[in-house]
This record gives sequence, structure tokens and C-alpha cells, in this order.
Amino acid sequence: RTVIGIDVDPVGAQNPIIDEFRLIDGGGRWPLQDASVDLAVSDYVLEHVDDPAAFVAELARTLRPGGAFVARTISRHSLLSFAARHVRNDRHSRWLSVLQPGREARDVFPTRYRMNTERRLHDLLDDRFEWTVRHRVGHEQYFLRWGPLARAIAATEPRLPKAMQMTLVICARRR
Repeated sequence: RTVIGIDVDPVGAQNPIIDEFRLIDGGGRWPLQDASVDLAVSDYVLEHVDDPAAFVAELARTLRPGGAFVARTISRHSLLSFAARHVRNDRHSRWLSVLQPGREARDVFPTRYRMNTERRLHDLLDDRFEWTVRHRVGHEQYFLRWGPLARAIAATEPRLPKAMQMTLVICARRR
């Protein structure tokens, strides 16, 4: 088995856990053969997807029947998402440099939250996938990097309604 990393950013080639890297070009088609993937993993990527229907179409095209997709992403209804959506994308770098000292501007990508609710996932994954989603409180290490404000959100989050918890964990299997 081979671990292939795909990304729109060439820096993805530096990921130490992949065996091979492939760059997604501007056309959006993933550089993978049809039905060639056993397992696709997405870690905090879905909140940046511009065209969710195209993303899911590529996922369906590249996963073999019975192949799995596992993703962790920020819920559109979370406090973190609320804050991110109320700061213009062109100002995210400035805010993140305050909240996460040392974070480089090249590591900040526009947030969209176009596929980050259960209802939207239901519409997108339709009959091509069997799937489930779980809401999870944001993991502590994520918040600890962000300083006092984020720690205050982390302390509040477990008391929020499930839909407002920070993280969605999606598990899907291609039919």
C-alpha cells in the first residue's frame, strides 16, 4: 500500500507521513485514477472547500466501492467558525498572528464552511455513500496554541448544544 498526499499547496509535499505527493491543479480534478483509493483522510480541510459538489464528485470518483472517507473539520455552527466568518478572509493572517504567534501567513487559507453541517453533508453525500457524523468538543492541543481567548471558548464549549461543538468527525463508505 502507498500513502499518497494530494493538496492544492505544494508545501504538502513536505508531509513526512506520505510516500508520494500529487499537486491538485487549478482544474480541480484530483490527480488519482478512478476507483483507486481505499481510504481518504481529510484533516481540517473541508472548511476551506470552495465547491463542495465538485469535491464530493472527485471523492466518489476516486474511492473504490467500499472505500472509506474519514474527515475532521470545523462545524459551521461552532464559536470558532462564527468568529472566522465575521473576520474577512484577507484579515485572517493578521488575527491568527496575534492568536498563534509564529504562524506564517502562507499557512492561512480562506474559510468557506460550505459543507460543514450535517444537513449539508446529507445533501452532498446523497446515495453514493453510507455515512455518519459525530460532533466533538475541540481537542485541547488545538486550543492551547491559541492563547487565553481560545481557552475561554474551550471552557465554554462542552456546555454548548451538540451542533455548536467545534469539530465534526465524518466517516463515510463508498457504495
